[in-house]
Amino acid sequence: MAVSPYGTGALGRRLKELRERAGLTQRVIGESLDADRRLSPAQISSWESGRAVPATGWVVRYARFLSELEGPGAPLLTEAELEAELTALRELDLGQQSGAAEPAENGLSPTPGPDDGLGTFWRFPDGIPVRIIGTPMFDSVVSALPYADRWHPNYMESLHNADMDSTIELFGHIRAANPLSDVRFLTTDAIRSDDLTGHVVLLGGGDSLFGAGRRPAEEGPLSWFFRRLDLPVRFRQAEGGDPEFDTAIVVRTDARGRPDPHGGHEQIYRPTFLRDQASRTGARLEIAGLPRLEYDLGLFARQVNPMNLQATVTVCAGVFNRGTYGVVRAITDGTLRAGNEQYLAEAFPSGTFWMLMRVPVIQGSRGADTITPDLTREFHTVVSS
Repeated sequence: MAVSPYGTGALGRRLKELRERAGLTQRVIGESLDADRRLSPAQISSWESGRAVPATGWVVRYARFLSELEGPGAPLLTEAELEAELTALRELDLGQQSGAAEPAENGLSPTPGPDDGLGTFWRFPDGIPVRIIGTPMFDSVVSALPYADRWHPNYMESLHNADMDSTIELFGHIRAANPLSDVRFLTTDAIRSDDLTGHVVLLGGGDSLFGAGRRPAEEGPLSWFFRRLDLPVRFRQAEGGDPEFDTAIVVRTDARGRPDPHGGHEQIYRPTFLRDQASRTGARLEIAGLPRLEYDLGLFARQVNPMNLQATVTVCAGVFNRGTYGVVRAITDGTLRAGNEQYLAEAFPSGTFWMLMRVPVIQGSRGADTITPDLTREFHTVVSS
């Protein structure tokens, strides 16, 4: 079958031709292919314009739907013939896009394509804006930093971002993987409503956004937003514990111990500190008055954006900043990224998931270093759904 006359964007032009010939709108196509109405006219337009390439599953649905049309505008092809044509055009388009990744049916979790060193997890082929949202530094900390004063000649805005290490790591990666997209970073106190309608990446903020027992008056727009993700995860400070070092992650479960956002039971997971084995109490080991962390806990999740069903929400939040950074590094680290992406693709084929991971912290003579977790190690993946 000759497909070369269509050239780059061949599939999109053919889909548009078939739709217009049948006298259908992009909205009708989207609603006909997906009863859940996740396919907006904008998504169909992105496919027809060649800005994005639909997954194989959508091509199959296209062929089935179009082949069942009747009337003068119906294609004079059987379902099998139409599927073969559209699939060939799709393969042609993907072959002409250097480093192109194979998108999943819901557009959330592309399966691995040619590796350009950036992977596919942080690649958003639809061109929707991306916002990386960090948490503000505590006022008490900022007030003690002269260069955080907005009147200071050497003022540095980055001192107000409590997750700046993770922001720097992730911003460059996402920007490189999506060169034509509007990628920006900001903190929660600077968000506007428009910042929540694209692809949203939350860095940190687990204790404030997923904190247990919060009163409605304390909730901001992000709390409202992330509560609708319906995750069974809460961050909780131990009663009577240290306000900085005694936070745990609580997973709600049903009576059988299965994660359930509305379950009446819970499982508690805590970071691991080095402890004095010779002590009866097993007290935490300290250095310079600070507890020595051995494993932080990180929440890693990707869900559909409740404000835009064509976009995603990704959560990277640790009990401590090291957990947040470790979650980010799991998918940006050049050594472990490919294996971790493959793990996610196989464990969560739908593209939506949440998981808790252990983030190793290695003690050195000059301080502690955060190590990238290997998700293929069972110990590093604590619980998921």
